[in-house]
Amino acid sequence: MKQNNLLVLLNSLSAKEKKWLLQFTNSPFYNRNEEVTIFLEALLKKRRSEEVDFTLIFFEGLFQKKKWSTQKVYDLISFAHRLVEFFLVQLNFREEEALQQKMLLRELRQRGLIRSFEKTKNKIEIARKKDCYTNDEYYHQQYLISEEIDVFLVQNEPREAYESLQEKADSLDSFYLISKLKTACEMLNRANIVQADYQLNLVGEVNDYLERNVYLFKTVPATEVYYVIFKTLTVFEDETYFYQLLKLIKNHLPLFPKEEGKGLYHYAQNYCIKQINKGNSAYLKEIFGLYQEQIANDYILQHNQITEWDYKNIITVGLRLKEYEWTENFIHRYKVKLSESTRENAYNYNLSNFYYEKGAFKQSIRLLQSVRFTDTFYNLSARFLLIKIFYEQEESEALLDQARALKAFLSRNKSVSDSQKNGYKNLTKYTVKLNTIRDTMPKKKTITFLNRVDSIQLDIENNNQVTNKNWLLEKVVELR
Repeated sequence: MKQNNLLVLLNSLSAKEKKWLLQFTNSPFYNRNEEVTIFLEALLKKRRSEEVDFTLIFFEGLFQKKKWSTQKVYDLISFAHRLVEFFLVQLNFREEEALQQKMLLRELRQRGLIRSFEKTKNKIEIARKKDCYTNDEYYHQQYLISEEIDVFLVQNEPREAYESLQEKADSLDSFYLISKLKTACEMLNRANIVQADYQLNLVGEVNDYLERNVYLFKTVPATEVYYVIFKTLTVFEDETYFYQLLKLIKNHLPLFPKEEGKGLYHYAQNYCIKQINKGNSAYLKEIFGLYQEQIANDYILQHNQITEWDYKNIITVGLRLKEYEWTENFIHRYKVKLSESTRENAYNYNLSNFYYEKGAFKQSIRLLQSVRFTDTFYNLSARFLLIKIFYEQEESEALLDQARALKAFLSRNKSVSDSQKNGYKNLTKYTVKLNTIRDTMPKKKTITFLNRVDSIQLDIENNNQVTNKNWLLEKVVELR
């Protein structure tokens, strides 16, 4: 209902925004309906707007000299709702500097104020040369402004319109190329996480165009950054693209807003994770270096918080490298940086994993029991951590029960991608096989027994869809 939507909007406002809203509604330029002003002021005086009961009694008490019908109530609420929405639009528009500049240039052009237009244009061009970011948004903004300048020159100085049209076209090309590659990379990345079948239209043509016009990499560095990321996602076997990406991040990170810069790091990390899952343990040091670099440069926090996934991934890598002191310190120090809603779950799971790696299995299980399986990937990680503990404790029956439960969970869960399902299914299958081999291990290892170990090792090494492959290979070594 309209009134519910209005309450949701009002309750999303900060104290400062509520103050601005009152100033906005009291401005006759935006609102001349005094009843809406009185109505919104009454709502904003409440501690929480949910306390208001939208009844005729409420409105008749607010406007004592007027009779109210249900329809009039709904009309007033609807008008107030639209006004608050328009306030939010204006609030956002204040941040859209390039759009404001375009609108100003358009107004000056349409009013025939040639000198004012040229003066404003020059100021904008000087300011944009100082812009430190040159990502896709920069070129989009450049296109919007160039478009208005080109119209002005065609109308007033047609002989000078050649360069403006070329600049407009170049800005559009740069914006499109970066955005297309950026979107393609996100589609490929997301398809690795969740089950999705995206259509990568025109990406092949963009790839071919850039390979024929490599000069763009120097003039528009963001195209090279996302081109190389695209290659790490599509030509995974060629590791040179990964190391090229590391150099590009180091050289061009300041050209991107901080949030986008974090995304570049995430692509590099995801490549390392895939290599690690294939059994290439050399990438553990690479990803650990990336995490430490982000921590040192304050790229790991967002609004002074760390996501539960970054928290988990950093701890997992630290444990794999046996950096126990550093990792334990990180677990406790960054707990307070987790959001309140995920803090205890993330802390308990990761501390449980730490205790597992240290061989304190009872402490690990006790902490796991307090982890709530509210997220699919926490569910998977926690389930397999239990399987690993039961393997280490040689509790075959408990291990097999957990393996069957995990297999059933993967079969019925539709949100896990096929690659991740296969990775966990193979991980579970090999763990069960290793457990069976160990249970039948003779006191004196025979050639037949060692051949079985060799066989499963070869099988694991040749399978590219195995999660946590290094852990399995460590268990193989222990059987020799």
